[in-house]
Amino acid sequence: PKGVDITLGSIPDFVEDMESPDGKEYRLTTSGRYHAMLALASKDSAAKVKKGPRGLVIFVRSVKESESVVEYLEEHNTEFNSYAFVVGRITGADEDRTKEISLELHEQVRQRTSIGDRVVSSPEDVCFSIPQTGGILESSVEVMEILHNLRMGDRGTEWSLETSGILGLLRPALYQYSHLSGMPRLFITRETKGPGVHENIMEGPMHWLGTPDKTQIEGIKKILKDSGASKFVATAFLLNDSDPNLTMMISKSKDEDRNPFYDFNIERFGTGHPLRFSDLPKLNSQYKSLKDKLIKAESHKAVGLKRTVEGSRFEDSFVLTPSGIIAGALLVNMGK
Repeated sequence: PKGVDITLGSIPDFVEDMESPDGKEYRLTTSGRYHAMLALASKDSAAKVKKGPRGLVIFVRSVKESESVVEYLEEHNTEFNSYAFVVGRITGADEDRTKEISLELHEQVRQRTSIGDRVVSSPEDVCFSIPQTGGILESSVEVMEILHNLRMGDRGTEWSLETSGILGLLRPALYQYSHLSGMPRLFITRETKGPGVHENIMEGPMHWLGTPDKTQIEGIKKILKDSGASKFVATAFLLNDSDPNLTMMISKSKDEDRNPFYDFNIERFGTGHPLRFSDLPKLNSQYKSLKDKLIKAESHKAVGLKRTVEGSRFEDSFVLTPSGIIAGALLVNMGK
């Protein structure tokens, strides 16, 4: 149809056409396939599951890593209902070794761990190789397709992505895919082995570090866009960095007729700086302005309020949340 020809012909970076006996055919380019996978991640509601059985996708890229994964799964009876492994690396002289690693990993997990019957990935279908000559875009598409097929093959499972074994070259694509699809990301930490005997009381979930999810990222964006909250958070970030043991509060000093938090901002940010507080000579005005900014920062979950009692007085003190720390670091380093 003419309308299809016009539409597809207007995006040559994503679609290529060729003549055939049946007329003109269209095919997605590698870049088109990349964006198609991101669109599926964002729009395919059939693959999005909330509060269902939980699954974990673990990336493995070498024999040594596969052994480490098996050891971890032997030690910890984790709380996931399903497991899937994706095996890939940059190819060397032994190009066929990737499939061997995948077969061996799946077999070892089934034989040596208690979660063997929960592995749903097929060793032959989860392998990929990145050529030494490049091909990062093609490999990114291939791995996103593997991940998407795993999710579609087990639609009733809420999948999470374990990120420690992902090749650095593929992280941008997989982080984009997981972000758009709403897949939680976590990082399994492991203790460094060394001489001696030491007790480890950490259970499986204690080894998991979560990375920011979509809601947290959107929350950080709101902090950055809010003028009052951003000034407050940037000041708190620098103040905490200068003295991590300091209790941060917006009240005036007990010994002097001044407001240390306000003064710290004025000292650090010169006239005209976008993070500088308004010039307010009166302490009451300074406190009111800081209180308004503190309320805004708390509404964006950038700070956590603490109440301390000293005699009959209440004083507001606060700490930066993880989102506040990230936002503060971004704010004070912008333009550097």
